[in-house]
Amino acid sequence: MFKRLSLFFLFILIVSCSSDDGSVVKKLHWNSAQLDINFEIYGIACDDDGTVIAAGNDGKAARSVDGGDNWAPVFKIAGISNNLNDVAYCNQRFVTVGDNHIILFSLNKGVSWSQSSYAFAEIDYKSLACNGNNILIGGETTLNSNDDKFDNRTALSTNNGADWRSYKVSGVIPKLMQIGINHLMFGSSRYYLATNGGLAGYSSDGITWNKLLIPVNADYNFTGIAQGTDNGTKITLLSAMNQDNNSMGKVVISYNDNISNWYDTGLPATEPYRGVAFGKNLFIAVTDNYVYASDNVTNDNVVWQKNDYPPLLETRKITTVTYCGNAFWIGTDSGQILRALYY
Repeated sequence: MFKRLSLFFLFILIVSCSSDDGSVVKKLHWNSAQLDINFEIYGIACDDDGTVIAAGNDGKAARSVDGGDNWAPVFKIAGISNNLNDVAYCNQRFVTVGDNHIILFSLNKGVSWSQSSYAFAEIDYKSLACNGNNILIGGETTLNSNDDKFDNRTALSTNNGADWRSYKVSGVIPKLMQIGINHLMFGSSRYYLATNGGLAGYSSDGITWNKLLIPVNADYNFTGIAQGTDNGTKITLLSAMNQDNNSMGKVVISYNDNISNWYDTGLPATEPYRGVAFGKNLFIAVTDNYVYASDNVTNDNVVWQKNDYPPLLETRKITTVTYCGNAFWIGTDSGQILRALYY
């Protein structure tokens, strides 16, 4: 189902001065698959053997067993009608989480799914992160902030989802502040979380959290986190967009786990950034319709190049980005999946 996009549909523009004459985006070889047009893709994950799972709205999912070359028809997971907001491959199993405290597992590469009996009923789960036998999930409450039970919570399992405990997120999100957790990540022996309201944090155990001191206004929502290494320097990126009009955004950067020194990466402030990803020594950031890429991220300069979204997909909006299975993946709000091999 994947068709190689012709060069006719790829327009490459250098955003900032670069000595490699556009070689970064030229090395991103994109392919596209159109699934059900009513399938809004919120998360994509891969195992080690070529199985790829896409999860999305109304309990829908899609599955490929050959690294995304071919896709089975979009299907609805039995008994699930809530949105599935994220999916990950965790210790030999796929895990997806969603609204109304949904946690689902598949031990057979996405053929069938079982639902966890654990429930903290007032949470819509938005994201998850894996670390060995540990699975951390987070989201946003459906309670009003005046409710006595209101607080911001995560759920943590230390035995592959067999048992769970719920924890309040303190140290990052002020008490009684109705802020949802948009993205979780595990990297460099730390969990990271990104929330609405310009707040982000890190934790060594997924229980006790510390605030990242990022100079971003409270009217920005953090949408994604990515981490990698460039020439021996550990890099952490966070993407954000303005919560009021979704027409502004930024991507900030920190070096070597410095929690207080963050810098703007110089991307256009007129774009809403939907997420960031890292793989093959390449960082990418995505807006509604465009991909920015950089393999040159140093302490004094970030060189981005812009890969315009193919014109045939201009009516689509990017909803998620990730790196897995040796490829970058992008999902859209209309069932389009893009895969990029970088070489």
